Amino acid sequence: YLPNGLKMNWGWISANSSSGTVTFTSGFSSSAYIVTATSNPPGATYVPAVTAWSAVGATILTTNATSANIYWMAIGV
Repeated sequence: YLPNGLKMNWGWISANSSSGTVTFTSGFSSSAYIVTATSNPPGATYVPAVTAWSAVGATILTTNATSANIYWMAIGV
C-alpha cells in the first residue's frame, strides 16, 4: 500500500500476440485505475499492450508471435 491509500501490484509475464494473462497477487476492491506494460529488453522489436483489466487481473499482449518477457504494474484501491 502507498501512503495515500492506493495499492500497487507489479511483476512480469511471458506474453505474445495471443497469450498473456496476469493475475494480481493482491486484488483490488474495485477495478485497477491503471495497468502499464513495458518490454524487456528496452528497444525490443515488439510492442506490449494492456488490452483489458479488472480488479483481479489483466490481459497483456504483444505484437509478436514469439513469447517475450513483459514487466507490468497496476495501481488501484
